[in-house]
Parts: sequence; structure tokens; C-alpha cells
Amino acid sequence: MLVTFEVFNRLKYIDMKQREEGAAAIRIDLRGGVITVYHGVGGHKLETFDAYDGAWNMIWDGIRNAKNNNNE
Repeated sequence: MLVTFEVFNRLKYIDMKQREEGAAAIRIDLRGGVITVYHGVGGHKLETFDAYDGAWNMIWDGIRNAKNNNNE
């Protein structure tokens, strides 16, 4: 599902000079070729999609991109 990865791609357009003041948590599981994103506190499913080759790496790329942009 490309919509999920588009969220990560938008991170490069966020103003990384303004610190996020909120709080949030998610859990991401990869099992049996399916990625499921759960709410970190309530535990309910937020998103489920087939994990095609490279999908898990794309998630990590988005996380690293947010971290690296923050260090500029």
C-alpha cells in the first residue's frame, strides 16, 4: 500500500528546526509477509498491508531520514 510509504516520504518536507511537542507511539510488525501497524498505547490496528520485497527497508529509510534531517 503506497499511501503508507508516502507518509514517510513527506518527512523530507517537514521543518526539522521546529521540535515536535506531542507524544505518540506505534508498533510495527512484519509477520508472514504482512506489515501491521498498531497504536502504541491502545494496541488497536492502524494499518495492515502486504510486505513486498523492500517494504520493510522503506520503513527504516523513512525513520532514518527523519533522524538525519533532524541533525542538519
